[in-house]
Amino acid sequence: MLGGVNFNGRLIVLLSTYFIKKFNLLRNLKSFEIVVFFISIISSSRIHGQEPSFNQYLSTANTLNPAITGIFSGKYQFQGNFKNQWSQIMYPYVTGIMEGQMHILDDKIGSNDLVSFALLGVIDKSNDGGFRRSQVGGTISFHKALDPDGVHRLGAGFQLMYNNYTLDYDRLTFQSQFRPYIGYDPSVASGEGAGFTDGAFDFSSGFMYSFITEDVTAFLGGSGYHLNMTPISTQISSFAIPRRWVVHGSLSIPAFEADRLYGSFSHQWSTVTNMTTLGVVYGKNLNGYFNDEADEFLVGGFLRFKDSFSPYVGYRKQALTVGLSYDFTTSYLRKSSNLTGSLELGIRYKLFEYYKEQQKKVKCDFLIW
Repeated sequence: MLGGVNFNGRLIVLLSTYFIKKFNLLRNLKSFEIVVFFISIISSSRIHGQEPSFNQYLSTANTLNPAITGIFSGKYQFQGNFKNQWSQIMYPYVTGIMEGQMHILDDKIGSNDLVSFALLGVIDKSNDGGFRRSQVGGTISFHKALDPDGVHRLGAGFQLMYNNYTLDYDRLTFQSQFRPYIGYDPSVASGEGAGFTDGAFDFSSGFMYSFITEDVTAFLGGSGYHLNMTPISTQISSFAIPRRWVVHGSLSIPAFEADRLYGSFSHQWSTVTNMTTLGVVYGKNLNGYFNDEADEFLVGGFLRFKDSFSPYVGYRKQALTVGLSYDFTTSYLRKSSNLTGSLELGIRYKLFEYYKEQQKKVKCDFLIW
């Protein structure tokens, strides 16, 4: 979503003034919904920044830090996340992300080093697609082992994305489409044009330290997004998406018998955003095996300070992990229009090539971010 203090304030004023003049909103209640639509998009971004926000960063790690790419056992990893936000309104916010990663150059680097590449796509829309933001791009990362056993690593990741923003007038209704005794007829040409669309390339990067043993896994990292201040143009003006900064960490430790305890934190901020999230998940081992051979029932929750609490339940069967969470809004937004929360589904699947060098590189890697 769009974000940034100057970006938000200027865009609210300009778009509101534009539509009030264009559609004579004091007489036309239906057109007023367009302004409400814009303000709802931008107001939401003031809370969550210029990006869609997730709880299950396990399946959306590239939106948290490009350097996370490649920290998994096996050869390939596929993951995705679907989020439906504020389903009580007629046209809720819908966000989806798909990503594929692979380790590369294994025969040309150190036995405990990692070079990885990822492709990902993101779609974020509201008002039944009237406003859409889509992204497509790639990430490359390198993790250098700092000791002979590969327990300690220091890594960096770089991400290049193409961002597209679209306001589609064909999915909105205007005063010229109103018919007496019928109401608004979308099949009637509005005469307002097609709206606007614009896109730009976006650069992000990050670093991460990792500590990985058979029993304990820990990560600490930081990243910066929109480092080139992506410019976006509308029919009214042009704006730059502000930079977003992230600090995050996670820990996985043994619990009772073969069970595990997973914890994570992240803090993200931009010119207006300060969002801190804590997560704790308990993994109940169901088959007595460990790491990639384990079956686990997962239960826990995520707390986003001054925003929401999200109970989480999941199941991991070896290479496949599925998780479901639901946001219960705790901010002032819960008082507005029954906006009680959002449903989030995350999926991750790994493919293995069973040769010693690859399996030696990353162990005990399942974490929540």
